Amino acid sequence: LDGGEVVYHFRSPTEWGDLWSAGGPDSPKSSKRLTWTMPHSLQRKLITPTEVAIPNAEGGQIHALMYVPANADSAKLQPLVWIHGGPMCVMSFDYNPLLSWLANLGYVVCVPNFRGSTGFGIAHMDAVLADGCGSADLSDCFACAEYLKSMAD
Repeated sequence: LDGGEVVYHFRSPTEWGDLWSAGGPDSPKSSKRLTWTMPHSLQRKLITPTEVAIPNAEGGQIHALMYVPANADSAKLQPLVWIHGGPMCVMSFDYNPLLSWLANLGYVVCVPNFRGSTGFGIAHMDAVLADGCGSADLSDCFACAEYLKSMAD
């Protein structure tokens, strides 16, 4: 664009994606929203997850996203560990209406990036090679289930 502006696509857990512009000579550090495509009725239902570090059996930590319904009665919440495909995959801080929907139904949804997931270094990815395949990743998922049980206590 003229003047050094950059147009980009922005998405988040509560935004399915719109165009924004940034830069330019008049406002080099500001962003400006260009499109508004998400209905407000949908946006109000979406939940921003919190990031947690869950200890695993081997003394490491598992990065996970937690979707917890707003104004929830903890006694009535049901735990759910949402396991992504892969293992060479990752669940990121991105638009995922299914996980918000589950949380709004009364589930505490834990979305772990267990060993083997991408984005956490080579050692984290390689932990599922050879004898670690089906063992390290499953152990991390069990650790997340234990974490959810400890939240209920």
